[in-house]
Amino acid sequence: MRRRAFVAAMGLACSALVAPGVATAAEAPCQWVVSKIEVPDGYDARWTFVKGAVSGGEFAGTSRKPGSDKDELVLWTGGKPRVVQETAHLPLLDVKGENSAGTVLLQSQIFGEDRASVFLYSGGHWGSGTLTQLFAPAGYRLTGAVGLNDRGDVLTGAVKTDGGQHVGVLLSPFAVGARIIDSPAGRVHGLDDDGTVLLRPTSPTGGAYWRDGQVTPLDTGGAMVFADAIGGGTAGGMKMFFDPVDQQAVLWDRDGRATDVEDGGTVVAINARGLLVGERNALNGPLSVWQGTKFLAELPIPAGARLDEYDRYVVSDDNQVFAPSPTHGPLRWSCTGV
Repeated sequence: MRRRAFVAAMGLACSALVAPGVATAAEAPCQWVVSKIEVPDGYDARWTFVKGAVSGGEFAGTSRKPGSDKDELVLWTGGKPRVVQETAHLPLLDVKGENSAGTVLLQSQIFGEDRASVFLYSGGHWGSGTLTQLFAPAGYRLTGAVGLNDRGDVLTGAVKTDGGQHVGVLLSPFAVGARIIDSPAGRVHGLDDDGTVLLRPTSPTGGAYWRDGQVTPLDTGGAMVFADAIGGGTAGGMKMFFDPVDQQAVLWDRDGRATDVEDGGTVVAINARGLLVGERNALNGPLSVWQGTKFLAELPIPAGARLDEYDRYVVSDDNQVFAPSPTHGPLRWSCTGV
């Protein structure tokens, strides 16, 4: 449920920027309001990124101190940041998502090696957190974390130690042992709440869903396509044309059928309620939101702000949107009643 009381409590009035929007069919119309996210004391706003969200008040990401190149895990609870000390020893730390239980998926890269350590950090919003390391099955080594869903599935990349072939590894609390995803349709790129995995090839030739070993190709219509996001039983991305140079945002249904997104240039994030986040009309177009394929609104941008982190937009399941700005630090958009 959207937290309208939280919107007021967090001082969104500090920004007067609003844009019209439309909520889902069962909800009242709303306006999108932008605000700055509080940065930990002594940390650099330009290097503070939200990378996963439970709701508008609980989210996770990374930050670093001025002059440092070390990213540290940050949890925001009620919008207030806390730098997590339990993960301070991990080199090259990155956050790859957060689920509705407040569990954060982390990776730590091993210096000079094509392998990573993958961890879950749970309970940190509401008490002392627990750090749990995940391990590759025998015969594989992990190359990085990819996604975490609400039922607790974890998706990682891996390589076979004998031969170096890239695969995906799906670790599920409902399965005995890991599932290996080895498909010519592409490498693992995203994970939906029902366990569907988005596959994307290394060249822009399509993409596919993987479900319990079955692969469903995404319709390309003969175009070059990039499948970038998965959520709510759909996948989103863009198709590109070269005569003239242009692109069109696309939404694929659970059977892989494609529909153009109204006035869409890109889709880079989708939540469980079908809210899309991307750029309107073109790559590097205005940051915008859609409900399914229906255009809702361009999101208001603070005066002088720049957004240039295409792959770092996040949308929570209560329809809060997060994006970094190298000029203003991390920003949050909330859709409030009018």
